[in-house]
Amino acid sequence: AWARNGDGDWDAAPELIDGDPATEWQGAGAGPWAVAVDLGGTTPLAGIEIEYAGEPWEAVNAMGTEDLLEWFDLMAITNPPVPCRAVFFDFQGDSRGRAPGIREIVVTDP
Repeated sequence: AWARNGDGDWDAAPELIDGDPATEWQGAGAGPWAVAVDLGGTTPLAGIEIEYAGEPWEAVNAMGTEDLLEWFDLMAITNPPVPCRAVFFDFQGDSRGRAPGIREIVVTDP
């Protein structure tokens, strides 16, 4: 897993998928923020959940890809499971000036 603050570089963010709810990734700066997770191969994706540290984030775009070339809107899936290789989340700023905190990204397979 990787994360990015604003227009900065992508950094490793293993705490996003380590299975430990005591760890978290915390966004920094003014944003926007983004996280990406490579599922390690094409996986039938039935659902995905972001476990937040604090309040859930409201302005999130969620994308998935089967081939790392063409991306689809994860929120538009109406007939899961779908084949997916990687997921990408884009977090836009909120009116309170806070940054997102994420404890875990959980993928649900069928």
